[in-house]
Amino acid sequence: MTLKKETELKIQKYIKQNTNLVASDELTYFEKLALHTNEKWMEAKRTAAKFKWTSQKNKEAQEDLMSYMSDYIEDCIMNGFSEEDAFEKAKVTFAVENPNNPLLKSDAEWLHHFDPNVAEAIGLYYAASMFIGLTSGALLGVILQMVILEESIGVLFFIVTGIGFIAGLGFGLLKNAKISLNNR
Repeated sequence: MTLKKETELKIQKYIKQNTNLVASDELTYFEKLALHTNEKWMEAKRTAAKFKWTSQKNKEAQEDLMSYMSDYIEDCIMNGFSEEDAFEKAKVTFAVENPNNPLLKSDAEWLHHFDPNVAEAIGLYYAASMFIGLTSGALLGVILQMVILEESIGVLFFIVTGIGFIAGLGFGLLKNAKISLNNR
């Protein structure tokens, strides 16, 4: 059984609209960060002019989604739906926001795991812990450098500063774990 050309065109249009991320006020901190990173990455790609705009993976993902939606629509038609109703049902089923989307099953829990404010708090804890660790490491490094080697800045300063930064990151991870356990 083959679908009408009009329905295939609607599927393709729907896929193109829903496979591109769009900015929204409801995005979490990490989604906004990913969007910003992707924008900068694409800008760098265009500047370098070494890469294609559409990757092979993206084309394959669109072809897979086309196949899944076509099969789903054909199944719906066999169960008595009209082609138009089957297409609308497929749009709802394969919507990115739908946690029951079979293609996003593994990601759906992560997407809806944290409230946006909690995700923002986690990012702020990471940053605060790293800055506190970096500052305390730099201060301790200067003191040790002056006391032990009687120089203002040297190798010991950089070593202790690095250890402070890593310790701050560790404290950020601990706070993330506490928030995750308390949020469940």
